[in-house]
Amino acid sequence: SIPEESAKSTKESCQVYVASGPKLKEQPEPKLSPQILVLVSNDLVEISQIDKEAHETFGRKYVHSRAI
Repeated sequence: SIPEESAKSTKESCQVYVASGPKLKEQPEPKLSPQILVLVSNDLVEISQIDKEAHETFGRKYVHSRAI
């Protein structure tokens, strides 16, 4: 569970905190995998930026995005 103070989102920015990923130095403990994040936003620029950074951090194989 993510501590409340670590999960912050404002109208101007969105910060997402995760334990680790394949391109990060630390790997998750088995009990922490898999991790799923659901982002709900109407801001297309924000969504695009988060998608770009997620792919750079975790790799395209591990990030799946869907607009609904």
